[in-house]
Amino acid sequence: MQTLSGFTTHALSSSLAHRRARIGAVLALCASSVLLAGCSPAISLQQADPRQAQVALSPCDQAWTAAHRDESPSADPLYTRSAGSRILLPLSQARHWQDVALHCPTRFEEAVTRSALAWHVAYQQSLATPQAAIAVTSPADMTIKAQQTLGQAAKLLAPAQLELATRAEDKAGFSTTLLAARSDSDGSALLKIGDRHHAAAQQLASAIPGSDPRKAVYSAQPLLDHPVTMRDPANGVEAPTAAVVEANCSRFLLEAFQGFARNTTKSHKSASQQGKDGSTSKSAPAQTVRQEQLSALTTFSALATAHLYTALEQGYPANDDLLLAPAGSSQE
Repeated sequence: MQTLSGFTTHALSSSLAHRRARIGAVLALCASSVLLAGCSPAISLQQADPRQAQVALSPCDQAWTAAHRDESPSADPLYTRSAGSRILLPLSQARHWQDVALHCPTRFEEAVTRSALAWHVAYQQSLATPQAAIAVTSPADMTIKAQQTLGQAAKLLAPAQLELATRAEDKAGFSTTLLAARSDSDGSALLKIGDRHHAAAQQLASAIPGSDPRKAVYSAQPLLDHPVTMRDPANGVEAPTAAVVEANCSRFLLEAFQGFARNTTKSHKSASQQGKDGSTSKSAPAQTVRQEQLSALTTFSALATAHLYTALEQGYPANDDLLLAPAGSSQE
């Protein structure tokens, strides 16, 4: 019995040792695999699918991606803890949404609206934290800058687009001037805004080949009845009257400029496709025309953004759905 017991013990010990050796070998193999995997280069999508190397993001895709990339850190309290970040982040958003307005015609209205919202946030943060010493363009300065190139840009608009934009600016100038005369507190500021509207209307009207669409005098009764706050006819929200005037002016401008934005992008795609096909090379005149169109679209989007930015500073609710409401049907 003792001999059998010794033999059994020896067999069990040998079996256990053999199993341990096998487990050790497996673990060593796994460890070496992990080390080799950690040292080996990552396989890119282009290596897995070589066709991906041929894919390039369009200007619209690039602008859209950059605009949405800014949204992630804005939700991070650690990132927005410093005063500088709270200003720089919305500034970056504003500029990226401006790029979307230039390169994504189907997103033109949304891009202008989101850019104005971001400018408003950045401006308010700069006023609240002057120690950050980061300058943010004011609505007035943005409007003035856009008007510096408006006269030249207006020459590229179709007559119907010009007439709609001209009436929008002229009516806003009339309404704001009327409100300035009845204001007890900010009449001077409103009068300056009204002057800028009239100046823009003059620049736009000068490019119209036909008769001047400006009426000079428009229906004043809604303003006389509600000089402080009124319901926005576009969405029914109650807001400061001057802000409603600015918001609706911007909406009519967006309506006027939307067609130009689509045509500009369409012509660029057509020219680019011809160059890829090898049938026609991009000539210097074509590039010049494209640059003029982009420059004009930059001016138009900046002007519409500036008016919406002004409305937000005057107290219009900072809500995407309200701001994106279509313009009313009347400019009387």
